[in-house]
Amino acid sequence: MVAVTAAPALSAPPAGWPKLIVNQNGNGNYVVNSQSGNGKSKFDIYSDGDNNVGVNTQKAGGGCIFIICAYGENNDVVTQYGNRNKTDVNQEIGLGKNNSNILQDGNRNSAKVKQKATAGLLNSNIQQQGSWNKADIDQEATLGAQDSTVYQVGLGNYAKKKQRSTVGANTSFTLQAGALNYSDTDQKGTNGEATVQLGILNGAKTKQDGDLNVSLTGQLGVLNGSVTDQKGDENTAVTLQGGAVQFSKTKQEGDGNSAATVQLGALNTSQTDQHGNDNESTVVQTGVGNASHVDQNVTNGGWSSVSQTGNGNTVISYQNN
Repeated sequence: MVAVTAAPALSAPPAGWPKLIVNQNGNGNYVVNSQSGNGKSKFDIYSDGDNNVGVNTQKAGGGCIFIICAYGENNDVVTQYGNRNKTDVNQEIGLGKNNSNILQDGNRNSAKVKQKATAGLLNSNIQQQGSWNKADIDQEATLGAQDSTVYQVGLGNYAKKKQRSTVGANTSFTLQAGALNYSDTDQKGTNGEATVQLGILNGAKTKQDGDLNVSLTGQLGVLNGSVTDQKGDENTAVTLQGGAVQFSKTKQEGDGNSAATVQLGALNTSQTDQHGNDNESTVVQTGVGNASHVDQNVTNGGWSSVSQTGNGNTVISYQNN
């Protein structure tokens, strides 16, 4: 736990906003905040201690009647220092913006954010430093854009992101440094996702459903694994791995998709599975004892390229046209 002598200065919202600012120093503290109505709301909480809990529910804008929505904004900033702390944020608007920023420094902390909008912008940012922490972001918008960011440094951390949009763009970024970390991203709509993991025994899973999606996974270390699953057309999946005993699996269902895997090191394995037309697969491996497996099941078009440099490497390719 990082020692803190004084609470930071918390920002004051403009006049007229419903607002709650809480400072807590000690253990076993509990805060429940509920804000609703037209306009904008703001909630700031700062705690230094163990086993503290913050629960925040914000509903601004007054919702929608048929297709007519009142504008609103929900804003929260949560800072927790200590162990076994928990933050639960629920933000909902008809038209407007949801913004959530959470910082936790310690071990076995939990941060959960749920954001929902009929039409608007959703933004969630979670930063955790320590071990065995959990970050969970759930975003849903009928019309609008969503953005989620998770930074975790330590051991045994878990990041889960779920994004749903009917019309709009979803973006997600996850950075994990350490060991035994896991990232799980599930997106539906028009999506962009990037996951970066540094360390050993890390795992990354990405699932995207929609067209024109982009997935980028980068892993550096030993004994890491990456799984990417895309359904739709014109999707792109890129996996970059450096180290030893890495595993990469990419599955794409749809037309005009592209998959690229680059592995640098030894005893790495790449598996690509594509179903659809005019799909492309590229695999580059440099090192010793690497293996590449490409499976393409197409009606029309499609090509595959495998480049290996080193000794004891293996290529298995299956193409059904």
